[in-house]
Amino acid sequence: MNQRLDRLIADYHAKVSEAVAMLEAAGLPRPSSHIEWAFRPVPQSGNLPGGFSYFKHGVGCRVEGPEWTVDFDFGPRGEIHGIDPHRLHRFSGSRLAEYGFSSAEEIENAVGDALNTGDLVVSNEQIVRVSEQGRQR
Repeated sequence: MNQRLDRLIADYHAKVSEAVAMLEAAGLPRPSSHIEWAFRPVPQSGNLPGGFSYFKHGVGCRVEGPEWTVDFDFGPRGEIHGIDPHRLHRFSGSRLAEYGFSSAEEIENAVGDALNTGDLVVSNEQIVRVSEQGRQR
């Protein structure tokens, strides 16, 4: 896989994991499915420690803080390792050039190339790394 994309995905996944841990610490446990998350009766938005906040939407969540923002969807079994080019672009924000990309289109092309070479696959309705295919949590 393109090393630039690999690094961006790794950083994105690290922040998604951190965001989910913050949600859990705030009393919003990780769901067992995306449907459970969508219908969970919790406030649509709220504050988290460290100056972070969350916004629950559909099967996903956006967690914003002073230094980073991450938006993700839970998978059919509560997975958090899915990606999409637009969320990767939003996550990279002002650091886009640090990842070696110049535009959202370039990230989208890199994801498309990784899908074509088999480094990324569609699994359980999400784009994932081959090494994460079938992983449930």
